Amino acid sequence: MNLGPLRQRIRDASGMPDAVEAARRVGEIWSDLQEVVDLAEARMRILTRRLPDLPLAPTPPWLHDEIASLRQDVEEDSTAPAEAVLTSTQQIVRAFLQERSDVRATLCRFGPDQVEVTWETLGVIWLVSKPRVPWPGVSVRVYGAPGTRARSFCEASAVLRFSSTLTTLESP
Repeated sequence: MNLGPLRQRIRDASGMPDAVEAARRVGEIWSDLQEVVDLAEARMRILTRRLPDLPLAPTPPWLHDEIASLRQDVEEDSTAPAEAVLTSTQQIVRAFLQERSDVRATLCRFGPDQVEVTWETLGVIWLVSKPRVPWPGVSVRVYGAPGTRARSFCEASAVLRFSSTLTTLESP
């Protein structure tokens, strides 16, 4: 989908001297986009129920410890990631480990409802948020893939397909 013209319309509108007119135009675009997003979300809710289960690797000790540490943060701090984010993080990491058992990640909280997953040998970071649709629905933004821009995903197998194309970085 070519979103270039839409991006340009937003840039053009936001650069208008009349702020009221600029806000109206950008607001209209945003409203139209939100309608499309709402439709996509509704359809994904239906589709995720029909998707096959993704195989999940057993939880390795390091992942168990990382999730336990984040859960401890929840008990001590109301701004720590909610259980839905922790569950989603654990599921998508285990799904990735099912395909790439040779990798390891560190997890840390990133804001009130996000977990940062840093894949140590891939040089890639996943930012996991509370999913808007049931598993295998996810909300993952992937950063740092060499030669690519950040990408957002709403379905687990899409994260896995994208991430499986990443190669392990050479050790120094």
